[in-house]
Amino acid sequence: MVSSIAAPALEATQTLPREKQTPEKIDSLTSLRFFACFFMVFYHAHAHFFGSRAELNHDTFAPIVAFFFALSGFVLTHNYSNLSDKKSVMSFYLFRYARMLPIHILTAVLFVTLLPGLFRPTGAIFFSNLALAHAWWPSSQVFFSYNSPSWSNSTEILFYWCFPLLLVAMRKAWYWPLLIAIVPALATIAVCNLQHIPHMSVTNPCVVGLIFVHPISRLFEFTIGMVVALLFRTRLKPLNLNPFVATGLELAGLAWVSMAALNSSAIRHELIPVIGDAGSLWVQSSGIPVLGCGLLIAALATERGVIGRLLNWRLLVILGECSFAMYMLHSVLLTYASVNFPQSLSMSAYFLFWATLLVGGHFLTTVIDPPLRKLILKAGFAILGGSKKTKPAAESTNKLRKSNRLKVLYPVAEAVLLGCLIWNCLPALNRVDTNTASSLTKNCSVRNIEFGSYLQCKGAAAEKDTDAVKVKMVWESLRTGRADFFVKATALSSKHEEKGCRMYCVSPRRETAEKGALWCDEISICIPPGAEVETVSILVIRKHKQLPAMTPDAVMTVPIAARSLAIK
Repeated sequence: MVSSIAAPALEATQTLPREKQTPEKIDSLTSLRFFACFFMVFYHAHAHFFGSRAELNHDTFAPIVAFFFALSGFVLTHNYSNLSDKKSVMSFYLFRYARMLPIHILTAVLFVTLLPGLFRPTGAIFFSNLALAHAWWPSSQVFFSYNSPSWSNSTEILFYWCFPLLLVAMRKAWYWPLLIAIVPALATIAVCNLQHIPHMSVTNPCVVGLIFVHPISRLFEFTIGMVVALLFRTRLKPLNLNPFVATGLELAGLAWVSMAALNSSAIRHELIPVIGDAGSLWVQSSGIPVLGCGLLIAALATERGVIGRLLNWRLLVILGECSFAMYMLHSVLLTYASVNFPQSLSMSAYFLFWATLLVGGHFLTTVIDPPLRKLILKAGFAILGGSKKTKPAAESTNKLRKSNRLKVLYPVAEAVLLGCLIWNCLPALNRVDTNTASSLTKNCSVRNIEFGSYLQCKGAAAEKDTDAVKVKMVWESLRTGRADFFVKATALSSKHEEKGCRMYCVSPRRETAEKGALWCDEISICIPPGAEVETVSILVIRKHKQLPAMTPDAVMTVPIAARSLAIK
C-alpha cells in the first residue's frame, strides 16, 4: 500500500476536483462496518461472560479502531471533497454533530439513569463527555468516562474539525495531509519516551491516552483514508478492475489486516527496546494495520470482487447502518448486566445479550435517532440562517431506507420485542425452600450475619479458582418489602489489597420479598491468574447507604476455603 501511494504516477498535481459531485453510497463499506463492530463487541462481551478464560488478546482487536478511523477519512473525502466555502463547511460540521450527538448523549444518559450509584452527572468530566471532548485529556478517568467506547467518537470529532483544512492541503499535494498528521504523532511519541510517561494512569497523562486515544496521534489513520479515497477516485475506480483482480486485492487486504492483528503483540514486544513503549504502541495499533485497512477499503469500494458483492446483501447493509448504535449501546448493556446480575453468565444469557443488542441497535437507529437528528439540524440551520436544503448531497444519500408500509406498526412491534428481550434478561430471585437453604449452609464458614433490620445472610462460602473466586450466599428477608439491595463482594489478599471486585443488584426486577423469604446468589469475582486471595468482604447497600453488618467492623468477611463443600 505504501508503494501504491508513493508511486510516481500519482503526481502532486493529481488532486481532488473542486466541482460539486453526486456521491454514491458504497454498500459494501457500510456492511463492513457491521463486521468491525461485531468483532469489537465480541471481544468485550466475551470478557464479560467468560472472563479471562476466554483467552482473547486485547492487542488482536486493537487494530479495529484503525479501520474505523481510516474508513471515516475515506468516506468523508469521497463524499465531501467539494467543501470550498464557509457555508458548506458549517453545514458539514452541523451534519457531523447531528450524526454523533443523539446516540452519544442518549447512551450517556442511560448510564446515569440505569446506574445512578456508579455514574453521577457531576463535574467537568461529565460535561466534557457530553460535548465529545473527553478523549482530548489523556487520563483514563476522563477518556474512559461513562460510556467508555465513546472515546473514539470524541477522537473523530477533532478529525471533523480538521477535515476542511486537510482537504485544502490535499488540493496542494496528495502527501501534505500525511505529513501534517505524522509530525505531531512522532512528536508525541518522543515526549512520552523522553518523559517516561506511565503506560496507564487514572488521574495523570498516560501513554494509552496520548498514543492510543488522543486524536493528535490517531490523525494519521484518518489521513490514510483520505489519500486512499483520492487514489480510488483518480486511479483505481477508472480501471474498472477485472473481478479476479479485485478479489485478489480484497484477499490481500484481509490477509494484511489479519496478520497485523494476530501478530500485533509480538511486533510490539520486539519494538519496545527500539522505539519505547509509546512508539511500539503506535506502530502496533496504527502504523502497520492502517495500511492494510486502506488496501481493504479501496478494494471493497470497487464492488467488483466476490467479497464486495457479497457485502451488498441488503441484510448486511441494514446491520451496517445500525452498527454505530450497536457499538454505543453494547457497553451500556454489559455494564448494567455486570452490576445487576453477574450471576447470569450462561451461554443462553450470552445469546440473549446479542439479540437485545441487535434489536436495540436497530430501534435506536430507525426510531429514536432520526427525530433527534432532525431536531438538531432544524435548530442548527436556524442559528446559521440557512435552510435544510443547504445540506451536502452526501447526507441525502446516507439516509436509512424506510419502508412506506406499516410505518407505525414496525416501530411499535420492535419496541415491544425489545421490551420483552430486556425483561427476559433480568433474572428473578433464585428462591429456595427451608430444607434447601439448610443443606446449602451446612458447611458454610460464615453464618447468620444480619445487615440492619432488612437482611440476614444465612450462610456464605468462598472458593478460589485459577482466575476467579466463587462466592455463594444464602439470604433471608427480615421484613416484607422490595429487594432493592446491592451487594459488593471484594476479594482481598492477606495484606488487605484488593484483587477483584463484583457489585450486583439482588433483584433487578425489584421483586417483593416477603418476611422469611429465602434465596441463593452465586457469583464469580475475576482475579489475576495465580493471585493470592485470603478473604472476601461483603457489603450490602440500599439507597446509596451501606447497611452495617452485625460484626465488629460492620463488614461480613468470608474466608477462602481450599475446598468448599457448599459450592458445587
